[in-house]
Amino acid sequence: MDQTERSLNQNLKVAINTWETTQQQLSGYTTIMNGTNRLLQAEQQKFEAGESSLFLVNAREWSNINTQIKFIDLLIKSQIAFMNIEYELGRLN
Repeated sequence: MDQTERSLNQNLKVAINTWETTQQQLSGYTTIMNGTNRLLQAEQQKFEAGESSLFLVNAREWSNINTQIKFIDLLIKSQIAFMNIEYELGRLN
């Protein structure tokens, strides 16, 4: 019985650590996402002023989209980690 309790506690600690890690990553990626969005807006302004090319605008847009995809992937991982915590606590079937 003690072995089972230790195992359950360990599983819970792993789930909590995973969730905390993904939360930290999300915080960092929010900053990155805001930065790539600002770079895209600046490149669009330069394009409108005739100081940039459509190729550079597309490159910035591609970077912005990739950053958003990675952010969504981290958000999904965070939600899965949270659900694992709930499962380990016995709140899910």
